[in-house]
Amino acid sequence: MSNKLYLFCALIFIACNNDYTPKPWGYSRVDLPEQSTTLFESSCPYSFQQPDYSNINFKYENKCWFDLEFNNFNGKVHMSYKHLKRDLNKYTEDSRLLAYKHAQIAEAISEQVFIKDSLKVYGMVYTFQGSTATPMQFYLTDSLNHFVRGALYFNSAQNDSITPITNFIKDDIYRLIESWEWK
Repeated sequence: MSNKLYLFCALIFIACNNDYTPKPWGYSRVDLPEQSTTLFESSCPYSFQQPDYSNINFKYENKCWFDLEFNNFNGKVHMSYKHLKRDLNKYTEDSRLLAYKHAQIAEAISEQVFIKDSLKVYGMVYTFQGSTATPMQFYLTDSLNHFVRGALYFNSAQNDSITPITNFIKDDIYRLIESWEWK
């Protein structure tokens, strides 16, 4: 009996140590939907391919401003439209200033020029690295009559857990930009 007691005590002393390392926090799995689009058309002077898993919520019907909402991912793209009156430079500069307001927080900001001469669609895409309020902003214009600006926002803090979602939505925003047409 005493041998069993000695064995039990020995196991307790061997098993108890202070070298415990906590496991890192895990993130829940996100099942992303199939990326498919539908042509969006309205009375506004543009059309584009809208992701099927998004909804459009017009802010002011007469101004053609809307939010492209990604309800499953708690995010949206705020889109604003302006009819140009020889003031293209003002709107492009405003867009640049709004993008570079994030320069103090962003680790990097990259600019990508977008040109589609065949449809007269020109623009700039800003992408941000780091924990900024927006991972992506852009503007599109025909340089004479129309100007639209978009900014992607999430209703949660930017961190590594939403990076797959951010990249997934960015792909659809690029598809939206590439399919944009002025009427």
